Amino acid sequence: MIGERVGFEEVSERLCKIYFTNAVLGMLDLFTGKVLKYETPVYNYNK
Repeated sequence: MIGERVGFEEVSERLCKIYFTNAVLGMLDLFTGKVLKYETPVYNYNK
């Protein structure tokens, strides 16, 4: 996925979801700068 575009959706003051197409890859903690991984991608079919 090097060079591919990803999207961010702010879900709280602290956390953003990280998307690649419809798959949620993880969460970005804006306070620490760390990426919190998901065990399996979560697909959002509402978008």
